[in-house]
Amino acid sequence: MSHFTKVSTANIVSKDSFIAACKELGYKDIKENAPIRGWSGRTTQCDVAVTVPNSKYDFGIQKNGSRFDLIAEDFLDRKILGRVVQMTTKHTILAQYRLKGFIARVTEKADQSLHITLTR
Repeated sequence: MSHFTKVSTANIVSKDSFIAACKELGYKDIKENAPIRGWSGRTTQCDVAVTVPNSKYDFGIQKNGSRFDLIAEDFLDRKILGRVVQMTTKHTILAQYRLKGFIARVTEKADQSLHITLTR
């Protein structure tokens, strides 16, 4: 039997960055204040819910103080969640540094690691 897991260590601080990351990764069905689907038809409410195409399971975020927990069914591929966290972090960094007047250039390497160069 599986269950929803909260990933508090994902360190998501911006709902907007999470949504931007999901859009960049090609997720089209992103809803605010909506449920996500889990094992055996279970659902749980999220501040932002993302439908995973061709899957029975979704993921989302729930507010937890000044941060958001990433919520997902245990059966959901961990690679999906890792990539979402990585891209959310990228969008958070870019947004913060743009406010400080920096121009960012992002390079993605073959291993999917990201290199961010900041200039003024």
